[in-house]
Amino acid sequence: MALEETASRFRKEVVAEIAAQQAYFARQLKRHRQARVVVLVSAGLVPVLTPVDVVPRYVLGVLGAIAAITEALIQLYRWRDSAVAAQRTANALETQLNLYRTATEPYHEELDLAFHKFVVTIETIRSSAAQNFAGIWAEDRPPSAVPPPEAAPQQPPGEQP
Repeated sequence: MALEETASRFRKEVVAEIAAQQAYFARQLKRHRQARVVVLVSAGLVPVLTPVDVVPRYVLGVLGAIAAITEALIQLYRWRDSAVAAQRTANALETQLNLYRTATEPYHEELDLAFHKFVVTIETIRSSAAQNFAGIWAEDRPPSAVPPPEAAPQQPPGEQP
């Protein structure tokens, strides 16, 4: 397979990955916002309905339980953190793709060297994003899923920096 064909296919894969990350971001952020609305409404209704004599006490308890359970789900699934991680990854991938497409530093060299740097940088972003995303689910790590802003591409074999 010719280098141009390989580069074109890889670029298309990166474009598809960016779209998938952005769609994931939208879904996760929507889930987070919906859950926050449930917490706010159910918790906010408890003090409003408490002085109303016709509202049974168990209704207040159910509303409080809904708020507490929904908040626990927000903490467990961390929808917002994973959404932000996906968006940051998509942004990092898109930045590198745009630099590559426009042959801008660091991709201003011959196609084979530029493509090598592009692949290495994209793979570095992917690896960092995977590690950081896993950190979102670990209890002892902060919810940071920021890929490195400018991953330093490795030199092709036999090249000197």
